[in-house]
Amino acid sequence: MYKRIVSLIFFLITANCFSQGFDSYDIKSFIDKGARVIVGKPFDTYDIKSFASKNASLVTVIGDGFDSYDIKSFIDKGARVIVGKPFDTYDIKSFAAKNASLVTVIGDGFDSYDIKSFIDKGARVIVGKPFDNYDIKSFAAKNASLVTVIGDGFNSYDIKSFIDKGARVIVGKPFDTYDIKSFAAKNASLVIVIGIQTNKKYIID
Repeated sequence: MYKRIVSLIFFLITANCFSQGFDSYDIKSFIDKGARVIVGKPFDTYDIKSFASKNASLVTVIGDGFDSYDIKSFIDKGARVIVGKPFDTYDIKSFAAKNASLVTVIGDGFDSYDIKSFIDKGARVIVGKPFDNYDIKSFAAKNASLVTVIGDGFNSYDIKSFIDKGARVIVGKPFDTYDIKSFAAKNASLVIVIGIQTNKKYIID
């Protein structure tokens, strides 16, 4: 689920070039052209830093497979990082202490107290089930601009209430065309629609 959420959300939110299957030369050439890239393993720490040296503002790193020292070094280079478990609450806060604007946390495996503490530190969070409607609204009440909600498992009333609170939502099937348009009517700038699905699972994995 971690990798699915990471690749899905950041491909769509930032319109990046996802790096899977390219070599380091390719990635650098994309950066040279001004494209944003999402990188992670099997690239190593040296590769990631070399990408960031090109233009760190275009580089987002999936933290899976790196240690906390690596993550901090990427932040020091100015690259954005996407982190979640197995990093613990202490690790996440230490990353945010470096530069919270560069840190996005996948909420899976953390409790509501942890999520609020990350928001308090200024990190972005991506949350969904098993958090409930009350949890999500409490996160948005902290700082809605830092909260993105995966719509799976919520109903249309929930989604509209999250938008009303100022949180971004990522939605797709089983919501229908009418639902999606009603969400956009609330605040289209907060709605991201997943248009590609197969058997209710996202193709981007």
